[in-house]
Amino acid sequence: MGDRIRQLETSFVTTTTIDVLAAEFIQYNRDIELSESTVKTRETHMKQFVAVCKEACITDVTIVNNLCIDRYFTQYRATHTVSTTNTSKRIMRAFLIWARDYKEINLRATPELIRITKDRNKLPQSIDKDIIRHVMNACDDQQDRLIIAVFIETGIRISELCALRIEDIRGDEISIQGKGLVDRTVQVTDRLAAALRLYTHDRTGYVFINKHQYAGDPMRKDTVWRHVKKQFKTIAGIDMHPHQLRHTFAISLLESGCDLVTIKELMGHEDINTTMQYLRVTNKFVKKEYKKHFGQSYLA
Repeated sequence: MGDRIRQLETSFVTTTTIDVLAAEFIQYNRDIELSESTVKTRETHMKQFVAVCKEACITDVTIVNNLCIDRYFTQYRATHTVSTTNTSKRIMRAFLIWARDYKEINLRATPELIRITKDRNKLPQSIDKDIIRHVMNACDDQQDRLIIAVFIETGIRISELCALRIEDIRGDEISIQGKGLVDRTVQVTDRLAAALRLYTHDRTGYVFINKHQYAGDPMRKDTVWRHVKKQFKTIAGIDMHPHQLRHTFAISLLESGCDLVTIKELMGHEDINTTMQYLRVTNKFVKKEYKKHFGQSYLA
């Protein structure tokens, strides 16, 4: 009995050693059933961080402060792209939040102060509308088909889609609670509104739910991400990210002549400068249309 008590006491002892914590964090990611690709990515980035800490003779996570983290990412950015660096920052933030809130470790670092760097040169990537139509028409999973339709008709974020409840749908309007708990209303076509009513007519709760493990629970972001990617890869043979559907929504509105203020409200952007990034993409569309309709010079 005494040995059993000592084992239990040992199991509740929280280590602050970085490499041990990193391994526990990765195992935690597996335990909560994140996708294997997500776990592998996090494992790779955590190994890089642990290796740098060892070189600097830093073994205790409570020693690490935000200055250390800033210096780490300054060096990291010298050999990695902005996108990869941002991925590493998000993983670091998740690791420190887990250590602080889940393991109850008193950290010197504040995870929320790890800032994501905006890549000013990176253009939003859209998907050809004919490809989207082809994938939706060929998709044999009703829920996946409706998820893609909601993305492309509303431009909502993955987190907003996962939180969508049946009572949020009122005819051809959907109430969305976006970033910062700011409410907004988006519209859908009559056809999609009818399809959503039919799909949810005998249920309550969340619109999009798990079908197998944890059946009935709302879908998680990584599950939606995996399902949508799989449909586009299987049907159209392309690698994509669901956020590209949000970009496609915004770009389509601009190309059809919709004003920036309206697009800002539909997208749920806090700052119109965020919306204006799409102008850089539509400038290419304007040039293409110019060449198409004004292809001949007046010069002899």
